[in-house]
Amino acid sequence: MRKSSSGVWINQNDNEIVDMDHLWDSRSPNGKDFEKCTGFNAKDSKYFDTPCNSERCFVCSWKGTPVFTLRGLCTNTQVDEQFVMLPEKTVGGNVVFFGIGNGNIIFNQETGSWLIVMNKAKEIFEPGGISSDSLDVVGTFKPDRSDAHHLPVGTHFWNLTENCNKVLQLKLTQVRNKITLESIVKHAKS
Repeated sequence: MRKSSSGVWINQNDNEIVDMDHLWDSRSPNGKDFEKCTGFNAKDSKYFDTPCNSERCFVCSWKGTPVFTLRGLCTNTQVDEQFVMLPEKTVGGNVVFFGIGNGNIIFNQETGSWLIVMNKAKEIFEPGGISSDSLDVVGTFKPDRSDAHHLPVGTHFWNLTENCNKVLQLKLTQVRNKITLESIVKHAKS
């Protein structure tokens, strides 16, 4: 949300006025004309006012974003099972599958492989991106030449090095049942 010159809050996605009275945390809004944008606190599901030059992830921008499940992981892994595809966020021109808890799935141009990395989204999406040397890679899938530019969706053999330490057949599929992004976020908070 962004505060207009008339003092009302506007949703940047659809330019609609938003009644923020019941959405603020207990300390906000407190920035007067210095804090004309909002951030979202996932812990209490409330908004706070913030300067517009700070980068924040807005939950409302996830509406309609595809949610995926990674099936076939070993039981003692720390790798996420739930991912959100963020087409507006790219690394090296490729979409990112943002893990709801730990890690992400990204494409590495240098190796031509999809990677499961334990790096946080903040590190990956910094201006200039993250160098391949500083990636905490825990899984890899190298498509054959015919699949070189496809997403890692479907069933593929992944080499997992974190806890499992073996090649597993994993399946990344879009969630089509009653599981929603809201329920995944709610589960991740608990």
